[in-house]
Amino acid sequence: SMNGGAYQAGNTFNTQAGTFTITIKDVNNCTANTVINVTQPSAIAFTNSSFVSPLCYGLSNGSITINATGGTGMLAYSINPNANQPTAGNFTGLSAQVYTITATDVNNCTVTTIINVTQPPLLVLNTTERTFIGGNNISCNGAQDGCIDATVSGGTAPYTYSWTGPGGYNSTNEDICNLFAGLYILTATDANGCEVFKAVTLTEPDPLAGSLAPSFFNGGWNIGCNGDSTGFITLTVTGGTSGYEFIWSTTDTTQDIFNLPAGGYNVLVTDPNGCEFRDSISLYE
Repeated sequence: SMNGGAYQAGNTFNTQAGTFTITIKDVNNCTANTVINVTQPSAIAFTNSSFVSPLCYGLSNGSITINATGGTGMLAYSINPNANQPTAGNFTGLSAQVYTITATDVNNCTVTTIINVTQPPLLVLNTTERTFIGGNNISCNGAQDGCIDATVSGGTAPYTYSWTGPGGYNSTNEDICNLFAGLYILTATDANGCEVFKAVTLTEPDPLAGSLAPSFFNGGWNIGCNGDSTGFITLTVTGGTSGYEFIWSTTDTTQDIFNLPAGGYNVLVTDPNGCEFRDSISLYE
């Protein structure tokens, strides 16, 4: 019997680790005792574990380093979901997800641990462009007053910026101003070398232009009779941004002017963004 338990004919006892007293009895109830210490391997336990996140969102260049002790013989490690098999508990080429790591000894005793490999947030780039009345990003044709405001989030700060644009334009500022119309491309890079791109096209209005057409009477004169005030001037305007204002040398503010005597006339046309067009004409009698 073992530890005062029931007697059995067989000489094998299944037991856990511990110290046990074995009693042997013959048919005359003569007995003898012996003490046996049953040992066991130390428990397998993870002593340290760490992970390195992928450098950029969505990449698979993260890693896990893990170590365990105990058990019998050399421990082997496996990972689920499957990844590159480790060298001394180092798994590489990992994407961001939850992994189960198993340590197994030569007797197939196992222990597991859970490691959640995280990743930086997605690197995001947004831009806001200056917009003038009429919807263009430049006030007047050929002007240099565009601006682009860039905002970067996610990834790993700090960020660096590289702009290219028309005519060899380049800048390393986050936000840029004093721009002509055209295509601008921003490359934003975070501290881990992750990149995001944005192309922005700044638009401009057509040139503000116009033409003056005088009145004509028989004989080709602009005034019907000498000394009369029967002339008129018709103004046609194109380009710029609609909503024009007119100032004539006559102080008129209408687009076309009438009841004019012979003489010289000039006009200033201004659109809502301050673009200007000037022209002059003479009426003959």
